Amino acid sequence: MIRHIAVITLKPECADAQAQQLIDMIADLAEHIAEVKCLSVGRSVGLDGSATHDVAMVADFVGVAELKTYLEHPRHRAVSAFVATIKEKATGADFEVVGA
Repeated sequence: MIRHIAVITLKPECADAQAQQLIDMIADLAEHIAEVKCLSVGRSVGLDGSATHDVAMVADFVGVAELKTYLEHPRHRAVSAFVATIKEKATGADFEVVGA
């Protein structure tokens, strides 16, 4: 199984409604891209006040081919385009989950 993680820091001027729109758009990907095995997304709860990012998502895929299909899907590209307009920075990682 391949796990895809993305964390996003929003621009200071990003409105709460835009942040929620992003979360909703990401959550919607699981409904429209069959290759998504599992997806979670949300705002950082910043328990100790040291949150370094605003939004995080995790998605699982059977393999690399399914992840590539997801990344190239028009809905994912639309989310990426929206992120580009409201992010200060974004980063991600993809790794194999051993024993899954």
